[in-house]
Amino acid sequence: MTDYGVVIMRAQPFHNGHNSIIQQIIRDGRKPIIILGGANVHDDRHPLNVATRSALIELVYPDNQVIVRAINDSDDWDVWYQSLYDYVLPTNGTFTIYGHVKPEDRITFVCKDRIFTNSTYLDIFELDGIPIEYISTYTDNSGTTVSATTIRTNEQYAIEHLDARIYTTLKEIGWWK
Repeated sequence: MTDYGVVIMRAQPFHNGHNSIIQQIIRDGRKPIIILGGANVHDDRHPLNVATRSALIELVYPDNQVIVRAINDSDDWDVWYQSLYDYVLPTNGTFTIYGHVKPEDRITFVCKDRIFTNSTYLDIFELDGIPIEYISTYTDNSGTTVSATTIRTNEQYAIEHLDARIYTTLKEIGWWK
């Protein structure tokens, strides 16, 4: 039976902070599953579609080293959570959810007839008794949490925080103008 490490991310784009989570999953002896959120969203915060994000991740992890799946965003947390179980999470093994909590990710929402206040989606999994592996946010050499927003707007910052293969691919498609 396979033991999976599941991480939910947007990967807009996949950066060194995301990669550090995947490396932790591998060090823990689990098969990584990357769930790409926002599959149905395209805006300034979500400029890359699922196929492009998957292809960028495959540059770093070729040959099925990781499993990449996608999920739509939903305003209804029950729908989102059920979609994970119905279409995304593995049914043939055990899994642990990996994640970190940034203060700006804390919100109030309702799921499973419960109000979550100052919470993140990770709290829903805990309610169901699913193991959560909390990991520290990835910081750069100056101690600053790596920002995908800054990567999208600052090419020099991107060079420092992207795998070279991802940077090269984004540069080739004219990501920074």
